[in-house]
Order: sequence, then structure tokens, then C-alpha cells
Amino acid sequence: ILLLEQREDDVQITEEVVDVAAGNSTDGEEVMRLLLERGEGDAQITRRLIMKAAALVWSSGEEGIRLLLERSGSDAQITEGVVTQTARSFGKEIMQLLLEQRGESVPITEEVVKAAVHNNRSGKEVIELLLERRGNDIQITEEVVEVIARLFDREVVSLLLQRGGDDVPITEAVLEAAAGNFKNGERVMRLLLERGRDDVPITEDMAKEEARNVRVMRILLDRRGDDVPTTEEMVKVAARNLSGKALSLLLDRKGDDVQITDAVVETAARNPYRAVMELLLERRRDDVNITEAVAKAAAGISHGEKMIGLLLERLGDWVPITEEVVKAAAGN
Repeated sequence: ILLLEQREDDVQITEEVVDVAAGNSTDGEEVMRLLLERGEGDAQITRRLIMKAAALVWSSGEEGIRLLLERSGSDAQITEGVVTQTARSFGKEIMQLLLEQRGESVPITEEVVKAAVHNNRSGKEVIELLLERRGNDIQITEEVVEVIARLFDREVVSLLLQRGGDDVPITEAVLEAAAGNFKNGERVMRLLLERGRDDVPITEDMAKEEARNVRVMRILLDRRGDDVPTTEEMVKVAARNLSGKALSLLLDRKGDDVQITDAVVETAARNPYRAVMELLLERRRDDVNITEAVAKAAAGISHGEKMIGLLLERLGDWVPITEEVVKAAAGN
């Protein structure tokens, strides 16, 4: 600061100088502001400067990067790396400033969109801004749609579909991602199924994801019930649902297509709540085979006395009480 005040004409404001100032964790913002005010138009925006300015965000807000954008020359090169770092690190206001100041020269690529998705603070707002302002310029790939379907809500997905139209790929991977969106999966899946094609196969992986979320499972069964596979792995996932609602829905909609194998029964026996095993015994008792592995699993879980008690009450002598079962109970 003293150098600028006393020898301003001799001080050259180069990218390296601004770079060092941006890395000053104590007075970086103040020094950078002064440098850019004195050397307005000389600073070139680089990804390295963006990253160092981002490091100042937690202590001094976003003023550092805002100043960098406002004071840098109009011919400063805005690279994909700069926009990517901005999308990942800053809020909507900074990206909006960048778009307003540099307009069409700001490259909005797939990498930029993916970076915005992983912006933990402002990802949704930045994505919405990019779609609203530059939606027609964004190459909407399967990977982009997949990530958005997994992480965001119906509003963002709806905006994506509006901007991309028929070019938005709704594939197996996209539907699987939506099924794995635990918070917003129901509404996102409904929207995608309304806009998608009925010939997109419902895969086993997708079915396993839906089995973890009863609301998503209900939508898929409503819209594509005949196409939903009922593999052993899917039924096991449903049997892990503590409330039993997933397995109950599956039995209601798919009936005898749901095979109650020994592995499924063992999974139910490991469920710390009795609801799933009670459901199996009520709905498919003839298919429930209590093997040593099942009895051992029931005896070994937390509060195993309740599960093994249920089995003994309902099935009596059909429950094998072997040395291994006794050891499991003794160790619980």
C-alpha cells in the first residue's frame, strides 16, 4: 500500500502481483482492491486467481471475486476453467455478474454444469441461472441429466426439460439416478416418466434403488408395473425396509411374481423390526422356510428374543434349534 501511495508510477500491476495479493489470507481483499483500482483493466482473470479469491470467501464474503470481475479489463479472457471454478465455488450473484459482464463470451460447457452441480452452497441457484440464461447453449448429455436427477428437485429437472426439450436423454441411468434421489425422487421420477418413453427398460439396479424408497416404487409400479423386475436382490432390498411398506407394496402389486427365497427370509430375520417377518408369515407363510441360517440370524440380531419368539410362536417345531442357533442367542 505504501509503495502505491509513494511510487505509483513505478508499480506495475501484473497478473502475478494480483495473484500474490489474492493469496494474502490476512489483508488479501484490501490489497487486491487497491491493486485493481490502481491498475484497472490490467488484471487478467485466470483460474488460479478465481481459486485464491475463493479461499477468501469464508472470511470476507465474495467481494474479492466480485471486485476482480468488475475491475478486470473488458478484453480479459474468460476460459472454461475460470467459469468452472466460479460455478463450483461461488453463489448465483457472482455467476450472474460474470454473465452480465461477459455475455456470450462466457463458455457454458458440460464441465461448467457439472461443477455447478457440486457447488455445496448454491448449486441449485447456479444451475437454474445457467439454464435460464444460457439453456440453449448447454449440451445436455446423459451424464448431466443423471447427476441433476439424482441431486436436485422437480423444479430444476422441469427447467432442464423445458430448455432441452426432446434432446434431453431419459435413459435407464437417468431413471436409476432419480430412483436414488431419496429426498425428491418421487416427484422427479413422476416427471421423467411423464416425459420419457415407455420403452426405457426398468433394470434390476433401478428396481433395487426404488425398493429403498417406497414412494418411488409406487410410482414405477403405477406407471410401468409389468416392466418392474422382481429379482431376489430387489426383494431382499425391500425386506430391509424397517416398516415393511416396501415389501407389502411389492406383494400387493406383483403377487406371485415375488419369490420368497431362503435368502429373502434370512434378510427379513436380520431386520431389527418384526414387521417384515410378520408380513411374510401372514401373506406367504407356506413359502417361509426357516433354515438354520434364518434361525441363527433371528437369534443374533439386537433384541433377537423378539424375532426368535415370533418364529417359535408362529412355526413352533419348524424352527431348528441347533448348536449354532444357541451360540448366536448366547452371544446376543
